[in-house]
Amino acid sequence: MTERARARLAVGVALALVGCRGATDDGWEPPRRSAGVTRDAASDARGSGGCPDRHAGLWSALYWEDGQWQEYRVELRRTATGLDCLQVSYAWFADRSQVERPRCTDGQPAMNVTTLRCVAVELPDGLEVASLEQLTRRHTCDAVTSGYTFDTFGGPVEGNTWRAMNRTTSGAGEPVEQRVVFRRLSCTP
Repeated sequence: MTERARARLAVGVALALVGCRGATDDGWEPPRRSAGVTRDAASDARGSGGCPDRHAGLWSALYWEDGQWQEYRVELRRTATGLDCLQVSYAWFADRSQVERPRCTDGQPAMNVTTLRCVAVELPDGLEVASLEQLTRRHTCDAVTSGYTFDTFGGPVEGNTWRAMNRTTSGAGEPVEQRVVFRRLSCTP
């Protein structure tokens, strides 16, 4: 793996998950939806996409760059004090046309999986989620994992769509910003 690819992996693992196939395409449809979340729910007059809570639920975004897919999942649970937040990031190498994850020799999907504790801040028109602490990091095929750069996703929420900018750093420590479109997959995480 080249130095650039390693740097991209470190950044990419922190960059985006299911909802966007790159910086300019946000037309991706999640492979599965909760029965409580439909395409028409995004136009709900309450602005909650048909969910009882405007922000709570399972959010997912997908992003591809330089030979690597990134999937981010953000689980938000409503509490008495705000939102509890858990982030899971999946990363795997594949061509842009290959959304399916490659397989380990035992048949399971081959990918890096990183779980993070995060903080969620509700904004008048949107949401900001920032990674705070890495809880676990592993590769499903027991391969070597690379470092992970924390994410800060922020942007407007409209129904079941959260258009976020991810502010992170590259493997070389330089600031990086990338647009990521999250889709709410369910009203509860």
